[in-house]
Amino acid sequence: MKTISRRFANRSGELMSLCIFAFALSLVVHVLSVAVAWCAAQSVDAPFPFWHALLLLPPVLLIASVPISIAGWGVRESALVLAFSYAGLPRSDGLIISVLFGVVILVAGLRAFAVLGPRELDILRRTRMPGSALLARWLASGRSTASPAAAGE
Repeated sequence: MKTISRRFANRSGELMSLCIFAFALSLVVHVLSVAVAWCAAQSVDAPFPFWHALLLLPPVLLIASVPISIAGWGVRESALVLAFSYAGLPRSDGLIISVLFGVVILVAGLRAFAVLGPRELDILRRTRMPGSALLARWLASGRSTASPAAAGE
């Protein structure tokens, strides 16, 4: 037990700096998400100041991250419409901004997958985790809408 506590004591400074770094990166990601939604609002001429976005978007994104829908679609829109109505902003603008935000995030994810996809498939093939080879075969087989289990048969 003393050995473990000594190891932890020797690395506690490293752990604290890693935690601060992770927290800072998290803040940057959230501010960038707010900026993307604000840019979507500006593209449709919605009356949505940046400080409103800073206040309304983080709770909406937290609600949208609850795993009850695919990528938060539907939940994010409902939450942003509700947030807009509480803030006294037009509800229709909330829906439009939320859909535009979702489309921008989807397009960015697809572009990232186009760049990183082949490399990640190779990593999945070499990983010895259960089901990773099956998932890699399913993804490499054209990414059909069938389930991974059906692709392995």
